[in-house]
Amino acid sequence: MPGLVPLYEEREASVFAHYNWTEWTSLHWRERAAVVAHYRTHRQIELHHSDVVARETRRRAPKNP
Repeated sequence: MPGLVPLYEEREASVFAHYNWTEWTSLHWRERAAVVAHYRTHRQIELHHSDVVARETRRRAPKNP
């Protein structure tokens, strides 16, 4: 369904899945949607991981008196 995913996010998902743009545009829209969903899930996990690392770093930092 064209237009539902921003172009920059489609391009990021295609790079994430190791497709060049020509290959990407030749995929069926359902396959592209599945790759975008996988990319979004992966990105969300990365953000949660970064958040946990930042919290743990702050927790372990020496306290100022």
